Amino acid sequence: MKSLLFCSALGLLMAAGCTQYSAPETAQYGKERLQIAAQIEPGMFDGELQLFFNGERVIQQRSQAFSGSAQNFEGRWEGKQVVARATRVQNFMSAYTQIDVFINGTLVETLTV
Repeated sequence: MKSLLFCSALGLLMAAGCTQYSAPETAQYGKERLQIAAQIEPGMFDGELQLFFNGERVIQQRSQAFSGSAQNFEGRWEGKQVVARATRVQNFMSAYTQIDVFINGTLVETLTV
């Protein structure tokens, strides 16, 4: 029952179609200082996640419909593998998406959308 309610609420949120943005966060990776930001555009059954490093789009990928509350999105930045693990978090009074950003397997930032 709880999962049915979650799916219904998620479906309504996706149907809203409002593009959602994270606040830009600053992270250090090696000698690089990165401003990292994310954008999510919900769809009826899936959504699109975009991830930016210093304004450059690193990931632009659609989610897989009905694949659960956590998904990985992949891209490349300066020859390095970038993974954004997006997890939908639902609390009693709020819902948001947490995005853990990894470069070559190292967690560099966590964003909230």
